[in-house]
Amino acid sequence: NLGVEGAVGYYRSDQRTMWAPVVGASVPGDGLLSVVPVTATLRGILPLGRVEVSALAGLGVYFAHLDAGEWVRASPSPEAGRVRVPVSSTDSRLGFHSGAGVAVYVTPRLLLGTDLRYVVARAKLFDTTTHIGGLRLDAVLGYRF
Repeated sequence: NLGVEGAVGYYRSDQRTMWAPVVGASVPGDGLLSVVPVTATLRGILPLGRVEVSALAGLGVYFAHLDAGEWVRASPSPEAGRVRVPVSSTDSRLGFHSGAGVAVYVTPRLLLGTDLRYVVARAKLFDTTTHIGGLRLDAVLGYRF
């Protein structure tokens, strides 16, 4: 059997060292990387009674946003002193994924399962290429038409 699926997701990661455009270097600091993937997947399905085992591959657009908080810098005006500068960067790029999954039918049409996916995706944040993919474990709620 062959299946096609579309999905929208969300994941995030805390960043402890990042590129700081205000100082022009990698510095220790707290930041939050948020990613919204919009994906399409082709799934090869092997039905085994109430259980399905599948292999999958697909692609998607990954919308990434890195919020690096605020950085303090001297103002051009001596009267103003130091100012806080909000620092963030956003990018969207095409990425790919592949993996495997297993699901169990809880009714004749509704299934619950899990997928293990490896995602290859990068984003250009603060003029630096950042790896936003990796190994992902997804929960699956499916409905068969």
